[in-house]
Amino acid sequence: MAERDSIQRPVQVFLDTRRFIYPPAPGTRGPSKDFFQGDNEGFRRHKARMREQLRASSMRLREQHSALGFVLVQMREDALAKSYRPTERLFCERNRFALVGGRGIGEMFFQATPDALDALDKLIAERAEDIPQERENPRTGEFEERVSGYRSELGGIASIGLLEAPDRLDFSASEAVAALEKEGIIGGYLVDLFRPDPAVSGDAVRAQLKALQHRLTTVGSLFVRPVAGLRERRPTGFTLSIDLLPAGASNDIVLLAPEAPTAATERTAGRAVASAPRDRSVKRHQLLLEQLAEEPLVRRIALPMEIEPAPTGVSEPGAAIDLPAPLADRDYPVVGVIDGGISALDALDPWCAGVASPLLPGDSDHEHGTFIAGLVAAGSALNPGFADRLEREPCRYFDLAITTETFARAVLQHAG
Repeated sequence: MAERDSIQRPVQVFLDTRRFIYPPAPGTRGPSKDFFQGDNEGFRRHKARMREQLRASSMRLREQHSALGFVLVQMREDALAKSYRPTERLFCERNRFALVGGRGIGEMFFQATPDALDALDKLIAERAEDIPQERENPRTGEFEERVSGYRSELGGIASIGLLEAPDRLDFSASEAVAALEKEGIIGGYLVDLFRPDPAVSGDAVRAQLKALQHRLTTVGSLFVRPVAGLRERRPTGFTLSIDLLPAGASNDIVLLAPEAPTAATERTAGRAVASAPRDRSVKRHQLLLEQLAEEPLVRRIALPMEIEPAPTGVSEPGAAIDLPAPLADRDYPVVGVIDGGISALDALDPWCAGVASPLLPGDSDHEHGTFIAGLVAAGSALNPGFADRLEREPCRYFDLAITTETFARAVLQHAG
């Protein structure tokens, strides 16, 4: 291990130290960027295309009788910087929009209503100027083109639109039924929903949640539950587990996890999940998937989780190796191995700095912990081909035979 005084650190040189001492004056960020500088005709065409996409999104929501939708705004490649996001003039709360999540690089989802989309179309027509104004630069005395924030933000957008059914669903009903019939499947479809912001267009949010409830009810014979852990308030969305009960069975639909479910509620839900059979009719699953794929609140539909058992075979033993013993006059670092326990081996025991094992013998599994302890104590010796890329100095290990759940609980109890 290198001595502390011998560690080489790079020298950092600041050529403009004033930037780290004096904060910039407010309102001096500079003029808005014109993504169509010198191409006013190109901006006119772009503006017309963006307005058309806004009107198409509004019309589609109205045709679906949807009070609420989520438009995906894709930024141009040269407008990916955070400062170019269209959230100051266009898709802002003042215009009844709310940023509720993202997808890929430069892709943002905004909560919107048909009226808000129509109003934004009109606002762009009035405020996003086709020809920039010329203003005198006080420093140079020359006249320069200056664009408004409306033209700048609009120019940085590549496209505006609602999700299509293929964006939400990428498998067929027959593929879904085949997957649902496999062993090890947990629950039903995983349906990710947008989490709407009730602070913006609250009436529309409540109306759309009611519309989702009605849509599910009309499919009939459904079992719907929020996926566990969704009581945490996360802004990006929440997930439902949805499956089909036999035709004619009563709906059992819960969209939102209650703040404090009663034991009776949990027992009732548990009995329903365990005892109720499921319908694997391709026709009914096709109907369900079509309805979910057209629902504005739905972000994505995925197949249920599948548990795959780990292989139970025993690996073949490797070649024997003599590990070097720790030197008596050396003070080695100690690494705690929190695992299912470490086997008592003659080669490893000299490197053990201590043991704490609250686990019962039946709960311990030494295979993985022993493997890690070997790497801690003799990683270079066991891997001579990679020795030049590994830490030269070995470490002693402390055997903490404890599950991570128990360890976390103990830490919280100690902190409390």
